[in-house]
Formats: sequence, C-alpha cells, structure tokens
Amino acid sequence: MRRSRSRTSLCRKRLLADEKPIERLPPKEGELYWQVDRQGMLRAEIDGAVDAFFEGNNIAARVLAWAALDVLRSLAERQKVETFHARLEDCILEEYVLSWRRLLRSDYTYFKHADRDPDRVIDDYRPEATAYNLVGAVADYGSVFKKQTLRMATFQAWFFGRFPNLLKPEWLPSFSAAIEALPSSNHADFHRSLECARDKLREFASKREAVISQLSPEIRSKFEDLA
Repeated sequence: MRRSRSRTSLCRKRLLADEKPIERLPPKEGELYWQVDRQGMLRAEIDGAVDAFFEGNNIAARVLAWAALDVLRSLAERQKVETFHARLEDCILEEYVLSWRRLLRSDYTYFKHADRDPDRVIDDYRPEATAYNLVGAVADYGSVFKKQTLRMATFQAWFFGRFPNLLKPEWLPSFSAAIEALPSSNHADFHRSLECARDKLREFASKREAVISQLSPEIRSKFEDLA
C-alpha cells in the first residue's frame, strides 16, 4: 500500500533531523570545482532555456524555465517584488485563479513526477505555450537582479514581436527598436520564427564587438554579458 504524501514527508523530515552532517570527501587531484551562486545558476537556467527554445528543444526549455521561476518566486518574495505571473493573476477573476495556476503548471508537473499517473500521455501539448513560462522567467530575473543577458533580451524581443497585442500602447516605444531587430518573429510559421531568432543570436555572437560599440554605456550597463 502506498504511503500518503504527508506521511512520506513527515518520515523524510524525521530522517533528516536524525542525520549527522555529511563529511565532504577530499577533492581528487586535478578535479574541477565551481563556485555557483543563485544569480549565476538562474542566469544559466534561463539562458539555457532560451537556447533550447530557439533550437526547438521545447520540453527542456519549459522545464528549465519553470525551475528558474520557482527559485525567482522565493527571491522576489524576500525583496517584496511582484512576479510576472502575480501581475497576470491580478487580471484574472478570483474564482479562476486556482484553475489558472493548475493549467500553467500541469505539463511541468507531468515532466517532474510520475507517481500519480505513470501511464498518462499528453495529447494536447502546445510548444508555443512554453513562451509564456519563459517570458515570466526573463521578466522576474530582470525584476530581482536589475540586469539581463543578450539572450534574455533577444527572447523578450521575439516574444513581444510575436505577440504585439499583449503590450499596452504606452509600452510599445520601449520595445519597438528590439522588435524591429527581429522582423520575422511574427512569422505565421512558429518554427520559422524560431529559426530567425536563432540566426539573430548567432549573428550577435559573431559580431559581438560591433554590437557592443553601437550601444550606449547606459544600455550596456543593463546587460550582464555586454560589459
């Protein structure tokens, strides 16, 4: 008979309480160690999600985006910063908020767990919906750390170029230059629009110094990777 979730969690807490601190194994000769902080971890997750999204590896992009969103939510709460999805919920009728949350996370839960429905198959997975998770992660990263990366800005430009009607009129001037840099983001074919954004990122990488030289110091200061 399977234990309930609450009982399993309680047993796990008791085990952890009784555990002695784990002694670190001495490093092997020549073994590589990295120091990883929260910001660096989140930057890697979101940039990795952007790369995966534009490369067509959609499920990996969604899992990485949600992993980043979960951590950013905690950091935002500590800073008393409102998250992207919290702002969205303000627009939803109260009786539908829980349904909205379940809908938003349903596929992510499927990707992480198989205890309740091991034989379930998703018949209506929408790859373009991953963009809504990823734009939230990009927005929350900017809100928490007051910085972005070139990949994040490129994705944001792609997103609002593809869904321009989501922007309030007063915000259009803020994104117009970035959207114009990705003129094919609103291409009717989803995969073609991804291909155009992928090509633009590669162009930025190959002409990095030229791109940086065209930006003002004020704009460069907003990017972690264009200093």
